[in-house]
Amino acid sequence: MTTPLTALAQGIYDIIVGKAAKMPSQCSRYGSCSYRGANGNVCFVGHVLSDDQAEPDGKLIAGPVEDLVQQGRLPDYLIPHVKLLGALQRIHDDRSNWTAFGSGPPDMRNMRTRLISVASQFALNTRVLDEHFPATA
Repeated sequence: MTTPLTALAQGIYDIIVGKAAKMPSQCSRYGSCSYRGANGNVCFVGHVLSDDQAEPDGKLIAGPVEDLVQQGRLPDYLIPHVKLLGALQRIHDDRSNWTAFGSGPPDMRNMRTRLISVASQFALNTRVLDEHFPATA
């Protein structure tokens, strides 16, 4: 049965998977992962945050999504999904999931495998992967 919480979890997953496939590289600024990076690049969790939430007062925000909860920066509707967001963030932050050790686009095979694992952990549908991270890649 789909509930508002499970529907939102699926929506978060679908948005992040769709955006991840088009990312030019891992999102980093000053050598570490950040919610907003150079040249308009955005990290996985950054795709579900507004600019004001990701960079309040123009200040760079980086670190685990759990820190956003402690700082009161994560929107209330995302708080029930902090574990999902954290799992997706860890995929983003792992340079082995990217070509050129983070400087290139996603490693389609590694990324697909990791995203399937997260979907399984959170009982999410993986249909979006077939479009953005096809098994034949």
